[in-house]
Amino acid sequence: MKVIDTFGLQHNEWVKMMYSKRKLWAETFLQITFFGGLRSTQRSESINSFLNQFFHSYVKLYEFMSHIDRPMSCLRNNKLKDDFDCINEHPVLVTHLLQLEKHDVEVYTRNTFGRVRDEIKSEAKLSIVNCIDDVESVMYTFRKFAGSDKTWNVRYTPSKNIFKCSCKMFETIGIPCCHSFSVMKAMNMHHIHETLIMQRWTINAKDVSKQNVLYASMSTEGYKEANVAIDKLTIQINGLLPSSSTSREENVHRTSKQLTVQVKDPVLAATKGSMR
Repeated sequence: MKVIDTFGLQHNEWVKMMYSKRKLWAETFLQITFFGGLRSTQRSESINSFLNQFFHSYVKLYEFMSHIDRPMSCLRNNKLKDDFDCINEHPVLVTHLLQLEKHDVEVYTRNTFGRVRDEIKSEAKLSIVNCIDDVESVMYTFRKFAGSDKTWNVRYTPSKNIFKCSCKMFETIGIPCCHSFSVMKAMNMHHIHETLIMQRWTINAKDVSKQNVLYASMSTEGYKEANVAIDKLTIQINGLLPSSSTSREENVHRTSKQLTVQVKDPVLAATKGSMR
């Protein structure tokens, strides 16, 4: 949009045509943007489909409030079951890189473990085409065995412990790709490299938050200071506040003055999934 405004192309027919077909090419330019595997409305469609199992489109507000506990209980139960499975389940190791797969089991949640194991399996289909070893880094070039001529490059810098693959899977989804696993095999690594493990997909992802809550809850003053610090950083990140300190109470008071909320009848909308 910035380019269109700069060169005055708002009424250009070719630009309008390409913009209408943006679904065909926009994803290419978002390859290095982290989405965690989510797409546009996937999150909202998932929760809508789940709630449709418990409610219909003509449910009244007071009925909704009295029945919302049931789906919430189901969500909590599913969360507890997932936590239990992550801690107590031990999947059978089936890949050719047993040490890396074992580390995969120990580090990731079960859903992420399955996706990472698929990448480990795909590593067996790759063959090394070239290897360039310079002073600071090593660059491997891969191609699928008996496949097309398409190649992928992985640069590993030992001094900085950095893996960079041309497929950009780690930057986009947050899990190591099969090309990176091939480099780990070539470097005789028995564990997934720490720089390729994203904290949010691990079993212990919530441990940091638990520690912060514990420290903050040890005293009332500590809890208040933690709230002020979190609020201040959040607002600074959003570009709404320069560097002045603002408390949670002041933010709520200021927001309540600016917004006028009116509760109206909900608008009926067609949603995906079964509707009762």
